[in-house]
Order: sequence, then C-alpha cells, then structure tokens
Amino acid sequence: MKKLIICEKPSLAKNVRDAIAHRENVQRVGNKDLYYYESSSYVITFCFGHLLTLGEPEKYIPEGETAVLPIIPANFRLFPNDKDCARQYSLIKKLMDMPEIDGIIHCGDADREGEIIVRNVLRVASNTKPVYRLWLPEQTESTILKALSSLENDSKYDDLANAGYARTFVDWLFGYNLSRYLMQKANVRKGWGVGRVIIPIVDTVYQRELEIRNFVSTPYFQLHGETEKDGIKVTVTDKEKYDTQEQAQMRLTELSSGVYRVGSIDTKKAVVTPPKMFSLDTLQGKLSKDLGMTLDKSMPLIQSLYDKKYITYPRANTEYFAEEEKADVFAVADKMNAVYSLDLEHKDSKKTLTAARWIVTPLSDLRLTFRPVKAVCPMMNRRSITR
Repeated sequence: MKKLIICEKPSLAKNVRDAIAHRENVQRVGNKDLYYYESSSYVITFCFGHLLTLGEPEKYIPEGETAVLPIIPANFRLFPNDKDCARQYSLIKKLMDMPEIDGIIHCGDADREGEIIVRNVLRVASNTKPVYRLWLPEQTESTILKALSSLENDSKYDDLANAGYARTFVDWLFGYNLSRYLMQKANVRKGWGVGRVIIPIVDTVYQRELEIRNFVSTPYFQLHGETEKDGIKVTVTDKEKYDTQEQAQMRLTELSSGVYRVGSIDTKKAVVTPPKMFSLDTLQGKLSKDLGMTLDKSMPLIQSLYDKKYITYPRANTEYFAEEEKADVFAVADKMNAVYSLDLEHKDSKKTLTAARWIVTPLSDLRLTFRPVKAVCPMMNRRSITR
C-alpha cells in the first residue's frame, strides 16, 4: 500500500521527491505537462496553488433569474480555475481513487491558505480515505524526512482551515457584492474593485489626506539654553510651549533673574537589545529601507529563497522560535561560527511560540553566489548573529 502526497505546488512536490529519493527510488510518471512521482511507498502529486475557487457570482444564479444584490449563496461551491487546473484536478482525483492508495498526506504550505488549498481538492473529490498532515516550516531534505516520520491527523488543523475558509467566504461576499454595487452606482462596467482588505486601506489613506488638507500650522515658542560647569556642558529646555514671543520673553526674564543649582545627577548604563528575528513584514520593511526594494519585488524574491531551501517558510507572522526548534537554531549557530569565525552563545527567552518561524537554514556553504542570496541572506545572517 502507498500514501498519496498532495503538495501545494510543483516546486514543493519536487523538493519532497528529492528528500524521499534519499530513502527509495522515485520515478516520474506521465508526460511533460501532466505527471506525478512514484516510489515504493509514496505517490507524489501537486496543485497549482488554488486549483479550485468559489467561482463568479453568475455560477450561483439559477438560469433565467435576475441577480439581486447582495448575492449570498446558500452553499459555496468550488470550480476549477481554468482548463489546466481541471486537468490537474482530474489527475489528482484519479490517483486518490487508486486501490493501492490507503491514505492521503496533505502537504499544503504551513498557513491558512495552504491548509484550504489541498482540503478543497479533497472536498470536491469526496475523499473518504484518512488524511495526514505533512507540516513543513522549511523545505530542507532533513526537515521533510523528519516530518514524514511524525505525521499527524489533519483534523488537528481544523481551526486553521476554518479560519482560512472564513476569510475566503468573507473576501468573496465583500468583493463581488460591493464591487458590483459601486460599479452600478457609478454607472461603469469595470475597474471598481472593492474588498475586505482594500476598504480599510483606502479609508486610512483618505483619512490621512483629510488630516493633511485640514491641518493648520500653529507657531509656538520654547526656551532652550546651554551652560557649562566644571567642563561639563548642559543643555536645559523649558517644556512649556508659548503662543507668543512676548510670553516666552517674559518667562525667560523670570528664569534669568534666579540662581539655580543641580539637585542630583543620575547616571545609567543602557543595554541595547538585539533586534528580533525577521517576520515577513519586518524583512520586507528592511529590504525597502536598506535596498529600496518595493513589496511587489521583494515577495517573489523571498518566495524563491524558500523554494530553493535557503530560508524557512516566508509567510511567518512571529519573530520568535518555538521550544522544539532549539536544535535547528544550534545548527545554524554552529554553521555561522564556522563560516564567519564567530563565537555565538545561546540565551533562552520566555517568548517562545509554536508557530512557523524564519531563519536562514543551515546550508553546506553560507557564502553562496546565487544573486537573491547575496542580496537578502547576508542581512538575515546578521540578524541571526545578533540574536
């Protein structure tokens, strides 16, 4: 008997194939455009991201009836994105139904979106075979093989899937209904895309624009002075703000007529803590600030590093490591010690989270020449070193 591994995309399937090939022979079956991998224990296939989507509103309107907004389907249905997706779905369905397949291994990305991409296929195919989850925070061969030996029931991730479905349904309801409503009101045929995400973004930009337009500059006056005592320069500032120069001058005259002494001097040693590890948002922000890289350019670059096994799962929203990932952190530290002649030490933090995290994975040589690695990995290495 064999397990069918359904990966989210072809590149992930290839990495899973390469990992399994260390244990058993893996053959490619099929032609150039429609194929899968097979070994003595596994059959490996893949989606193209979202093979199946909820479809246009017209698919939910009975023939001969007129659509009335809002369109709220009683039950959402899934449809292939295009002809290529339909062909790939048919292949996956055929593989699922093979008698020698006694279980399904769900290998979507380690997030809400990845969870529902594969579940959608299983749902439409009316799968009745047991489903296990191959949870991969990174795509290194050692991680894949380790995860294959410790599979969990996919039902463990039901809450994650429910969150993914809720977001998908809300996006559909907001996007299609509000877009059509606004286009109808504006008497235009296209170009008025509205959705769950863009509404608050546009409103934030609009509110900020109103603040800028309505801002009235109000001048004020403050008192600053410099003095020196025993070779120590001291800058003093009156925190009070005065509406007129006359008010400030009166206060200056009042202060200048007195005699002052230093009551106490506090000396503190400041400890500058290192920055946290990168999440997707903080890395993209760093790339934008340091390299002038826009978000639409940095995301494909970051994704390519993940696909090539240089970094862990990129869509992480945490900046801490989970407790069970200590060994991985030590491996990275050892690699950096060797490559950069460092002496890194490890300190625990109470803020350890069970979530996808993000580090530069331990490679055979961190000084690589692949261009994206040269642009991003040194930045990530420096951040790892400071931690």
